[in-house]
Amino acid sequence: MDFNLSRNNQFLANDLVLIDGFSSSGKSLVASMFGYFERSEIWQLDYFFEQQAILHYFDKVSIDSLNTLLQIKSDELIYNLYIGRNINFRTSDLTSPFYTGLQKKYLDRSESLVSDRISISNEIINSKPILPLHIHNIFGYSKIFFDAFQDRLKMYIVMMRDPFYLINRWHEGLWVSRIGNDISEFQLCFKFKNKYLPWFVKEYAEEYIEANDLEKSILTIYHFYKKIFLMYENLKPREKEKTQIIFFNDFINYTDFHINKICENLNTSRRDNFTNIMIQMSVPRQSSLPTSSIDTFISNNSEFISLKFRKMSEELSDLYLNFYLLNKIV
Repeated sequence: MDFNLSRNNQFLANDLVLIDGFSSSGKSLVASMFGYFERSEIWQLDYFFEQQAILHYFDKVSIDSLNTLLQIKSDELIYNLYIGRNINFRTSDLTSPFYTGLQKKYLDRSESLVSDRISISNEIINSKPILPLHIHNIFGYSKIFFDAFQDRLKMYIVMMRDPFYLINRWHEGLWVSRIGNDISEFQLCFKFKNKYLPWFVKEYAEEYIEANDLEKSILTIYHFYKKIFLMYENLKPREKEKTQIIFFNDFINYTDFHINKICENLNTSRRDNFTNIMIQMSVPRQSSLPTSSIDTFISNNSEFISLKFRKMSEELSDLYLNFYLLNKIV
């Protein structure tokens, strides 16, 4: 007999928000503001969600099992937040309630004597908390989230930024050599030709091995952005409605516009002290940086990249500019 895992009982986390994007694209900037929205819990940084999407990409687990695991994990997170379990109270950390002015709420919860699971569950259901989940560069591989969460997923925010800024940041951060070697780095890898490669290079592993470190960084951003464009294009109308593409420069220039849109989509509002996080994050602030810094990138790196990768960079710039023009909202 075939037994499929499932979770079809009452869900606890019914207002989920995913905040996604490549490293240094502005995810934490937006995620930190959620603590200053009415009904919102503090944002959760949990690799579990993106790891499940990667397992799906590698066809390592059934759809039923994946859906069930994702559903249970989101309910587990909201339940733990309500009983004060696993809260990060490091005052300087962006994921700390001290950073978002929620310390009293979570300290009160951690000291509460209420232990009745039914009462806690009912409180969660009745208060309809927003649960923001901070995930890493997985949009493009994450259709599974729409399928698993269905109506429980209220927004999928995707942060985007000048691809050549991201290439430089990836290269300067030595991520090419860190992934698969740094013990404190938690990216999933696979073994190919006696090398441990990051999961996301599966489709271009040969090319990745042969490239130098800067070219590896170009390959990484090039393929990630192409995955983003393709997945967004293929979303169903309702899924696309839930997906908010936010370009970093637009967000810091027109912060109020984007915050108002998020509040409208989530049926929430700013808390009275919302200006505190605006000041902490120094937004809005004027930026005149180019949408794509391709010319500067090529000028600074022409001696380090082959003609093939120069053409790839130019293609990436064109694709990104076209996507920006089609999807910018200010």
